[in-house]
Order: sequence, then structure tokens, then C-alpha cells
Amino acid sequence: MLITLLQLPELRKTLVKKEKLLPPPPPGAGVTERHVATLKNASLWWVSRDMTKLALDTAPDLPPWTPTIAAPETSGLMWFDHPIGTTPADPGEGFMADGRWAESILGSAAVHGVHWSITGDLLNFTFYGAVSDPVQRARTAPLWRDVYEIAMYTVRGDVEYSPQVTQLREPWAAHVVHTIGAAWLLMQQPRVAEKRSRRASLHTGNKKRKPGKEQLIQVIDLRRLAHNDAEREQNYGQSREFHTRWMVRGHWRQQRVGPGRKYTKPVFVSPYLKGPEGAPIKTDRVNAWRH
Repeated sequence: MLITLLQLPELRKTLVKKEKLLPPPPPGAGVTERHVATLKNASLWWVSRDMTKLALDTAPDLPPWTPTIAAPETSGLMWFDHPIGTTPADPGEGFMADGRWAESILGSAAVHGVHWSITGDLLNFTFYGAVSDPVQRARTAPLWRDVYEIAMYTVRGDVEYSPQVTQLREPWAAHVVHTIGAAWLLMQQPRVAEKRSRRASLHTGNKKRKPGKEQLIQVIDLRRLAHNDAEREQNYGQSREFHTRWMVRGHWRQQRVGPGRKYTKPVFVSPYLKGPEGAPIKTDRVNAWRH
């Protein structure tokens, strides 16, 4: 674990401080400058390991989704308690959707955190995480403890994306972006995710001073699976008795939203366990869930 839930405000404070020490962006980099400026007041989100695994598991089947509709806030800093993707060993130069080159990407890096912002029709990302390759680590310095800035990435925020269609140039970035999209959508569904608020105080660095101002963190966890406790099922007029439990897999469906219901927003139909309470579980798929 790179950071704990209660360390998230401290991480954000350090990231903001480090950004102020960087030289001014080159002319024409106004999008990046506006994106970086949103970090100071971005909402804070912590995604549990189980919830992260659900996002990873469901992202490949995600139907077309639009970031500006799916995002819970226009800006936020979200930390996943499990990596949501890995950059290749030799990622090459950074790339932005409009064809402009961005800063280099760190290779062999596990993405844990994301700062996002929506400015106009653009969705901007900064990815953070751990870097395992000593050569890549030597290219820069960690921003906080062992947390590195891995890459910055910009895509259109007002268009539909689908994992089944190649729209993003880098496969690793497409995987990460769709996983973030799945997490955004899942966390807004009360039957799938449990959202609770935690308050954490910033440390002032001086033991004699009072703790700093408390900051609110939205914690996203996976709800317990629904359970069908019926031990018998009618089938062609006959009663069937089950001696095991099994997973009924969840799936996505589209829901009409917005003015005139002219937009679509994917909704996840939760999986559940079927069979008699206490019976052995037939499949290992349940291991990715908290039950």
C-alpha cells in the first residue's frame, strides 16, 4: 500500500506544493495550467481494493460512456487501493488526444491515483503511482514518499468511448481510462457501492500546533452481495433442490438520462449469489468480492 486513506489530504497538499515549484508551462499549455490549478480544491476519493477489482473486472464490458456524464465531479483526486493499470517498460513520449506532445511517461509504473479535471470539452488526467524499474525511477524523483507522477493525459470529455473500439492511442491508457470510467459509474449506484465520508486532518509539521483543518474524503467500498436464499426452484412444474451456491454475473445496461432523455449512461446490474444459505460456493469468481 503506497498510502493510507487518512494520508490522502497530506498527499494532495504535497502535490499542490510541488506543482508550484515547477517552471511556468510553455506558451500554448493553458489547458495543462488550468488542470493543475484545480488540484487544490479537488474533491478527495478513496476506492477500496474490492471496489477497484470490481471496476477492473467490469471495465472491458462497459458499453459506450461519456466522461462528462459519468464523472461525479468536474475535478477530483481519486486513489485506488489496488493498481488499475501499468505503463509499458518503454512507453515512449507522452501523447495528448489533439496531437500535441506532452511530457514523457514513466515506464514500468503501476497506476494507483488520478487527478482529473473537466475544462470545456476536454478531460484532463494526471496519473500517480509506484515505479518499479530503477532506470525509470532515476529519471525523476518521487513527489511524496514513494509516489511518482507517471503521466499526464488529455482526451475529449464530451464524446462516447467504448472498450470495444480503439479510440485512444495507447492500450495502457485506454485500459486505465475505461477503468476510471467504470469506477465513476459504479460508485454512483447505491446497490453496488457503499459511499461514506471520513474526515482527516492535515499535519502541520509542528507538534505544538493544533491539527490542521479537517478535509472530507469520500470512501467508496463494495456492498455485500445480494443473496437469493431460496433453496428450491420451480422448473417445468417440478421443484429443484440446490446443494451449492453460484455467482450470477453482473452486467451493464444503458439508461436514458438528461434533458429529454437524449443521453445514455451505463448502469451496472449487480451480481448476486444464488442457492441455499451456507452451501458451498461452486465457482471461484466470488473471490474478488467481499462477502
